[in-house]
Amino acid sequence: MSNLDKITPRGHLEITKIYQDGREELYFSEKNTITSGMGIGLAYMFAGSGSQSIANYQIRYFQVGTSAWDNYGPSTFQLKSAISQADYSGGGLTVANPFVFRNGNTTAQTALVTIPFNLIRKVDSASVQFTLILPAEAANSVSNPLQEIGLYMKNPFNFANDVPLLVAYKTFPAIGKSSDFSIIFRWTITF
Repeated sequence: MSNLDKITPRGHLEITKIYQDGREELYFSEKNTITSGMGIGLAYMFAGSGSQSIANYQIRYFQVGTSAWDNYGPSTFQLKSAISQADYSGGGLTVANPFVFRNGNTTAQTALVTIPFNLIRKVDSASVQFTLILPAEAANSVSNPLQEIGLYMKNPFNFANDVPLLVAYKTFPAIGKSSDFSIIFRWTITF
């Protein structure tokens, strides 16, 4: 395999606050961490040993949390303090409650937001952008500020029900969420 044949995914996260009066504030913009879950998922896909459906390798879920790992990196396999399904209520989000995959096992169920197809777009020949929306009505009951986010591959191991795998992770400066604004996470992954 030549260097040109190697896949080196990378990503960038941009966070914007959209206020009720229409004002937009760019809050954060920085590279993210591609986790080992991306490599595992892609290895299963290219080896033909996981799911036979390409749909199971799509990034279809996201999750936010109220804490952040001090030493995160490619081996990060979960958010430190993910918010609950009830915290996502309001604003019309579709929230799944699947088991997730980490350290070779499926684990307890956790709340993940489904990313609608109309919010996934091809940016160029090697990049995909996910527009993740946390509406003004959602996540206002959490007691701590939001500080982390993750993207999840749908079900690369082909379990009977979706068992998502964390493929990208990022911490960001604390956001005290309120009904005064929505949060738009624009996450671009380049392969």
